[in-house]
Amino acid sequence: MIQQLSLYSHLPDTQLKMVLHTLVAICGMRPDDILEHSLVWKPTNPFVPVLSAGQVNQIEQYGITMTHDLNHMISHSRGAITLKNGAVKKFDAGRGNYCESKLAERQWGITIFEVPEAGKRKVVSQSISKAKIKEGNPFEFAERLGYSFAYEYWTKGYKLIHGNAIIRIFRVYKLKKGAESIEEDIMEVDGPETTAETELELLDGSKRWIIKVYINVSQITDLEGLHRATSELEKIKVEVNGLFELSLPVGSSFDTRIRNR
Repeated sequence: MIQQLSLYSHLPDTQLKMVLHTLVAICGMRPDDILEHSLVWKPTNPFVPVLSAGQVNQIEQYGITMTHDLNHMISHSRGAITLKNGAVKKFDAGRGNYCESKLAERQWGITIFEVPEAGKRKVVSQSISKAKIKEGNPFEFAERLGYSFAYEYWTKGYKLIHGNAIIRIFRVYKLKKGAESIEEDIMEVDGPETTAETELELLDGSKRWIIKVYINVSQITDLEGLHRATSELEKIKVEVNGLFELSLPVGSSFDTRIRNR
């Protein structure tokens, strides 16, 4: 488990090129591409708390996010997000067929995000558990843990490194309407996947980009490391002032706990 300290911002699509150009000069590197497919899982039978006097601090359940890096499958075309060779096949937990087995062959990582620490803070401080699934079917593993597939999304953007901090500028996508028929064209049980292109569409119609600047500290008990990370993020906040304003989002936006009350 790591402790992640972070700050956030957003910017209009029209300002992306200018911001990237400036960050390249600040960071001394060209941005790396981000393209990820994420599957979110939730408990099949959520815990129902006992609503009675004295029943506090009961079990809290969190969603599980599986993420796979799709950068090797991206097709660049004037910055548009277009994938080939079945990279965008929709996950369908109920079918248990070719689509699911092919997705299961990819290298998935599991992440559990806990609720950020409460109180008045200069940065978001959040415990995160991560692990790579090295063997077996990751979807069967999730089901054995008592989880069911809930929804999926794709993340596309750019990543830069500044000191110990990672800067991610990204947008979230979903499958376009009509993708079901494209998926069927790609799915061939006895043959190779076609090279038909499948497009994604933005989840947020405003086309804004999300900016996340974060530093991972190996342990929450490393107080000196947490202090250094906080100070470094505050310095970056001042350094990019004028480009965009880094701040703390509303705390509830980080809450991945399962609500069943």
